[in-house]
Amino acid sequence: MRDRNIYHPVDIRSDFVRKNAFELIVVGQEPLHILCRTLTIPMPTTNNVPVPWISGIMQLAGRVSQQYTITASFLVGVDNSYDTLLDLYRWRNLVFDHNTGRIALAHEYKKEATINVYDITADMDDSGNSLQYEIKASGVWPTNIENITLSVEDDGVLEISSMFAADKIWINNFS
Repeated sequence: MRDRNIYHPVDIRSDFVRKNAFELIVVGQEPLHILCRTLTIPMPTTNNVPVPWISGIMQLAGRVSQQYTITASFLVGVDNSYDTLLDLYRWRNLVFDHNTGRIALAHEYKKEATINVYDITADMDDSGNSLQYEIKASGVWPTNIENITLSVEDDGVLEISSMFAADKIWINNFS
C-alpha cells in the first residue's frame, strides 16, 4: 500500500479555511456584533526604502505605507431584536454630532474590534467554537455608512455597506 501523503499532503480530516465562517465584534460598553455579509480586511504593508549601497541599491523596511480601512456589508432586518444599522448609526454620530456640530475626542469613539474566522470542520473547543484566526484591530471607528437606495422595483433584502478606519491590525498569535 502506498503512502497516501504523496497524493494528500493535508490530513484527510482537515479542510481549507472557508470564507463564510466569520464574525466582527466591536468592544464597547456593550459589544457590537455586526452580522456581516462580506468583510474586507486589509493586511499590513510596509514601505520599502531604497538605500544606495556599494554599487547597487539595498531595500530596507520603512513605515507603514497605507491607512487601514475595513469594509463591511450587511443585511438589515435579519433579527428583529437586533438592529445593526441603528447601532452603527449611533456609533457614527458619536464621531460627529449633526445636531450640535460637536466633533468627539478620539477616546470617545475609537474602539477595539475582533474578527473571528472559524474552521467549521475542526473539533470544537469548550465554548463550542473552532477558532482558526483571531484578527485584532485597534482604534476602529466608522468613517461612513453608504447611502441607502430604496426602489419599488427591487424586492431583495436591504443591504448596507460601511467603512471603518483602524489604527492597527494584527493576527493574534495563539501559541
